[in-house]
Parts: sequence; C-alpha cells; structure tokens
Amino acid sequence: MGWIAGGSFAVIDKLAAEIRAAGGQISLSAPVERIDIVDGRVAGIAVAGRSLPFETVVSTIPVQYLPRLAPGLPAADAAKLRALDNVGVVCAVAKLAQALSGNFWVNITDPRMDVPGVIEISNLRQDLGAHIVYVPFYLHKDNPKYAEPDAAFATKVRQYLRWINPALRPEDILDVAVFRYEYAQPVATPGFLGKLPPMGSPERRGFYFADTAYCYPEDRSIQESIRIARQLASLVVGGG
Repeated sequence: MGWIAGGSFAVIDKLAAEIRAAGGQISLSAPVERIDIVDGRVAGIAVAGRSLPFETVVSTIPVQYLPRLAPGLPAADAAKLRALDNVGVVCAVAKLAQALSGNFWVNITDPRMDVPGVIEISNLRQDLGAHIVYVPFYLHKDNPKYAEPDAAFATKVRQYLRWINPALRPEDILDVAVFRYEYAQPVATPGFLGKLPPMGSPERRGFYFADTAYCYPEDRSIQESIRIARQLASLVVGGG
C-alpha cells in the first residue's frame, strides 16, 4: 500500500490547476438543482435558478440522487439506481493532546467496541500539527443507531480511545466532532454488475455518471477512483 504525500488535496489542487490552465472554470458553492435531459439528450443543468446549457454533463455524486436531480433520466436507469443500496457511516474525528499509538491503522476485534478500527491520520501526516484520530461506525441509515445523537457517539469514542491506550487521560481528548454520510459503502449483491446502469448510454446522450459502486469488483479507493475517472473521460472523448 502507498499514500499520497500531502493527502488527497495534493491531487485535487493539482487537478484544479490543470483544469484552469487549460481554460476550464471551477464553480464552488454552486449546487446543481436539476440536470435537464430532453428527447434522450442532455440539455444542461440548473444552478441557483438559472438554466445553463451544456452538451456534456458528467456526474460523480452518489447515483441515488440522480432520479430526483434528473427527471428526464430513462425509466430503466432510474429504477436501477433506486434499487442500489449503501451502508452509511457515522465518522467521529478526535483531536488528542498526545498520540494514541504509533500506528496509522489499528484493527478492532474487541466485542465491546462496535467499530472495525481506528485510524490515526496524524501518524501518516505529521504536517497536521495535531494528533488526529478518526473512528468510523459503519451503519445502514435505517439502523436505529444511525439516528443516535452526536453526543452518544462522542461518548463512545472517548471510552474506546482510553480502552485502546489506558495512559490516555480524559483531558487528553481535546475534542470529538461527529459527521454522517449515507453512501459510504455500496452493498454488492449477487449479479451486481448487471444491476448498474451503464456510465453512458444512447438513451441519454451526453450524460455520464459513476460513483464508488462502479469500483466493483474492487473496493473503493483513490486508485479505483482514478480508474473510474479515466473510464468516464474515455467515454466522453469517444462519445460513447
């Protein structure tokens, strides 16, 4: 395994610079409200109440959002996307006054702790200037535990970290922030490839999409994201 010096932002910043150097524009804080597909071809997008015409639109958001965002999506594609399922995650990020361990990743098998592991990102990124650990609780959004308050997860994390390292004092855990994401891990059921709509289709010319479900049969990773991005780019350039 390897990692990117400087983290994912090293890739994102370089990509943004190359896009701008080639004459491209990047619009931030500009959520897409609608993707227009007319007579089997993409016509553009709506942003902040404005319709912007485009001949090609590529989406990499969770595909479950697309039936709502793209009302002109072919019915067969929309049905397949709605049927896909994902496991969500409640991710707690802790800031510590001292290191939890000397490891980047610690797998957890202790039955008292309902997490697969703890990731001490500051042992990989010494430039962070703080001891940062994130603790993921993988839960389906329909699991009652997913709806528990942030404070409940923060309390668990404080306890778990002290079980892992008994030398850690309560005051050494400076802060715990809790975040949620519904689409952390696609659920690959039997025949999964046949359940994915194609990235591009003659039924919706000019509109392409993919998310981490398209990493199958590999797991989601930066490497797989790059592979999927290249595949999408080839389709766009080739008009497929």
